[in-house]
Amino acid sequence: MVTSNFASHEPYSRFPAFWGPNQVGQLDQSHGGITMTALQAMLMQVVGKKIYLFPAWPKDWDVYFKLHALYNTTVEGELCGGKVTSLKVTPESRTADVVNMLAK
Repeated sequence: MVTSNFASHEPYSRFPAFWGPNQVGQLDQSHGGITMTALQAMLMQVVGKKIYLFPAWPKDWDVYFKLHALYNTTVEGELCGGKVTSLKVTPESRTADVVNMLAK
């Protein structure tokens, strides 16, 4: 669904994340916003103080990301060829709370 949603585009829409039709109106930014939120949730989820990386990410999708988590935390990383090639957690003290779900 994520890949098909990002591939969708209405030719008469000024913005690529607006498409429709739906119940609200002809064009609606909710589709693009919800798809971006889903993509972020596939990359990172936070439960309590734990930060789970790649909980629903396909192993064969390469990605570079920088996302914000609770407790003033930033997680920046890269997945290439199914392996985490870089990971930076700021502040470093939160690194112990990161769980790589691909390693499970």
